[in-house]
Amino acid sequence: MNLWQRSMNLVRALLKPTACRRLFTLADEIASRVLQRKTSMVEIMSQAALWFMRSDFAFFEFPQPQMPNMVMIGGMATKKPKPLSQAPIITFLKKKREIIRKSLGEMEEFVNGSGEHGFVVLWRNTGPVPQNAPKNVKLMKWLPQNDLWGMDNVQRLVSRGVAETLRIYDLTSEKLLVALRKVINDKSYKEKITELSAIHRDRPIEPLDLAVFWTEFVMRHKGAAHLRPAAHELNWIQYHSLDVIAFLLLILVTVIFVSVRSCMFCFRKCFRKTQKRKRE
Repeated sequence: MNLWQRSMNLVRALLKPTACRRLFTLADEIASRVLQRKTSMVEIMSQAALWFMRSDFAFFEFPQPQMPNMVMIGGMATKKPKPLSQAPIITFLKKKREIIRKSLGEMEEFVNGSGEHGFVVLWRNTGPVPQNAPKNVKLMKWLPQNDLWGMDNVQRLVSRGVAETLRIYDLTSEKLLVALRKVINDKSYKEKITELSAIHRDRPIEPLDLAVFWTEFVMRHKGAAHLRPAAHELNWIQYHSLDVIAFLLLILVTVIFVSVRSCMFCFRKCFRKTQKRKRE
């Protein structure tokens, strides 16, 4: 990371406690009312025996240190794709070679641009049906997303570092078409996502089984206090070692002060003896 990125990470880390208090304001009120005592979600979460983190270093997170009571279960909800069973979708997909799945809601730019290429577009749209929707666009209120991603000829437009990111507030049909052609024709996108998928799936145990094991572990041993970091018991000053820093600075200042005073005392003694000898 460059200097700007590291600076932003520091600012986010400093603002995170304030953001959490504002984000959990309603949840804090509900928790205090249910438990009949003043509490907060941060306090409740700090007392948890284990934290299940629905993230994964291959796709969702950057490498970072984790506490012993944090268990990574990213991809727990992922299921193996099944053959499509909906007849309307199967009939529609047989028309073209490449399929694009979209679930961004109603967007006029997408409608205008989708008719200019020869790909089938599956559009999950719960709003009004656009009047000018091209014939190669299939609008449905629900799509079997997991099963669609399992098809070899399905392309996706936005992903984490392995595709093109489009900003919706300045999106045009031209930008959309350029991104579509780039993702579909550039083989590096498929190679990258295939590599990340292989890393994500290369694990000794499935995330769901891992979550079940650790849940039963906590139940068997009535908690996991040996995994809980003692940092939860420290206040803000102790957590950041401000008291230790102040104590060491006090010692340093005391040593410097005593050393300077001792040197001044010795210098004065020697200077007085020299002056006395000169007078004699």
